[in-house]
Amino acid sequence: MPALVSQRCRPLGVWRQPLPVLVALCSALVLSQPLVAMANDFPTLARVQYVQACQQAQPGPLFEMQSKCACALDHVASKLNHEQYETLKTLSDALSIGGERGAVLRDNAEVRPQVARLKALEAQAAQACFLKSVP
Repeated sequence: MPALVSQRCRPLGVWRQPLPVLVALCSALVLSQPLVAMANDFPTLARVQYVQACQQAQPGPLFEMQSKCACALDHVASKLNHEQYETLKTLSDALSIGGERGAVLRDNAEVRPQVARLKALEAQAAQACFLKSVP
């Protein structure tokens, strides 16, 4: 009879051995979270505004467009941090300023490649997320 009791207790010993591995894995995941947060630093308000602007530019069902536009933002956010995105978006929007004030940016040789980079990222995001275009 004692042999049966020890065999029943043996599986518990097997489960205790992987516990340190599981703890190490969970610790690694928890410690990696700040790196993920740093790579995706868009504030909630900026995310909402991006998705809303995208939805206005895209015809289609609400849920589908929310998902596709959020996908596009995630794609852009994986390539640029929020500060870089804001700078490029501001330059892009400023190119449409008319008159002499707008000419300062339009005639600047450094601005066009930066704006082209943003447009290329947005085109990639649109293609990856099945959108016609991104705002």
